[in-house]
Amino acid sequence: MKFYLYNFFILLLLSHLSSFAQNAPHIHLINDHEVMLNGEKVEISSLDGDEKLLVESHRRQLAFALLEEGIRTRSLAKLDSVNLLMPDLEIAYINKAVLKLEMNKFDEALALYDQALKLSPEHPKALYGKAICLEYLGENEKALANYKELMNQNIASEKVVQQVADIYYHKAEFDSALLYANQLIEDYPSNYKGYYLKAKIELEETTFEDAIFNLKRAQKLYVADNDSLRTDIHYYMALTHFLVDSFDVALSDIEQCLQIDSEHSDKFMNLKGKILFSLASYQDALEAFDEAIEKNQNSALFYNNRAVAHIRLQNYEQAIADVNKAIEIDNQLAEAYLNRGIALEASSEDAQACDDWQKALALGLSQADVYILDACQTDNKK
Repeated sequence: MKFYLYNFFILLLLSHLSSFAQNAPHIHLINDHEVMLNGEKVEISSLDGDEKLLVESHRRQLAFALLEEGIRTRSLAKLDSVNLLMPDLEIAYINKAVLKLEMNKFDEALALYDQALKLSPEHPKALYGKAICLEYLGENEKALANYKELMNQNIASEKVVQQVADIYYHKAEFDSALLYANQLIEDYPSNYKGYYLKAKIELEETTFEDAIFNLKRAQKLYVADNDSLRTDIHYYMALTHFLVDSFDVALSDIEQCLQIDSEHSDKFMNLKGKILFSLASYQDALEAFDEAIEKNQNSALFYNNRAVAHIRLQNYEQAIADVNKAIEIDNQLAEAYLNRGIALEASSEDAQACDDWQKALALGLSQADVYILDACQTDNKK
């Protein structure tokens, strides 16, 4: 009972702190008297009131984590005792593996599932748990083999079919992914995931109208209280509407996505910027790209997209700075050379512009040839 009360008070405190914490400085506890504040060691006594409140929140979260860890540790110790008395009891290994999995100790969990499978080679819980571990460890082919073993036993749950479809999707084996997505829809028609996954496959295969239909089905069926998945559905709705030039609808979709996602993730803001750009709202698009870059400064595409907005606003110096950054991150991004060429030509740097367009063409961007023929003919004749 104390554990649950403690959990309740932690959540209650954190709910009051959530709005502050989103914009709070980064604090890491060192000891009872010192913290790392934005990379610098400082005395807790020197912090202001809000910072001290955040330190207290960190202390409580740490205490809760240690308490939870202690409960798991004691459970593991009891299961070890069971295994000493009954070394052939596979369920004890499975239960220990589940605890290790919850603690993100995937290698240890995998070893325990293997021990259980030595005792009972077709145990469904062990096969499923092992597959989950293998996925976390990036061993998707081995995970797939375990899931299919469950299917061969005719005991595959909807989660198993879903995981198989997901693995094939991430391997870009869309025909196989579609096969299992359809199986999910047929066997579990109330599960939104089959429609959602099928829509993502159709998006990859550019059958956009079908993707929109299945996303709407997924949206209608999805009732779980999981904001992350809800925002993903809205995101793919926005992306699909954007790709069929339904920009107003796409903007409505991405706004719904951002209402749920208070963090405004970089990919959501980048898509919002592209939609606004397509609606000729260039300044608003620029601000959306600003926010995307603020959250992720390692995306060449984001800098390139912002450069295009700067070009439309005739901010050529800023555009050149952005494409320079994009090329620094990814020197094979042909579109960045194309856009730098456009900004350079507008800045009367024709020779450099032609060099960039030639580079874009060499990287496979045929669109660059139009600029070369239009602006660089004199140089080519020479």
